[in-house]
Amino acid sequence: MIQVIEDSTGAQIAVVIIQSLRGRDLNKYSLQVAEHLSLSRYGYNDGVLLTIALEEGKARIEVGTGLEKTLSDETSARILNGIMIPEFQEGKVFIGLRNGILQIGEIVHRHDGSRP
Repeated sequence: MIQVIEDSTGAQIAVVIIQSLRGRDLNKYSLQVAEHLSLSRYGYNDGVLLTIALEEGKARIEVGTGLEKTLSDETSARILNGIMIPEFQEGKVFIGLRNGILQIGEIVHRHDGSRP
């Protein structure tokens, strides 16, 4: 599914699932991981990182600057709070993850200029 999104749009999506943040800040942790992975195509900065901390029940969508207008903080929050987290709360982590990735893929696919 992630590969299909990358093949059709060029945007790279990665998922990191950790057991616990161990006191770390989710936002800082997610940003550090995104920078370490160097997600996105050179010159496009169109990577997306989904970070899930199971014990804390927290999740974050980190978006490269090339997709910030399309996959805004507001849109990311809607995906998390409306699609992913309700499934997580029912113990359906992978269903929530799949549905969130599908929604991100649809949004990114509609993004003009996503292909070089």
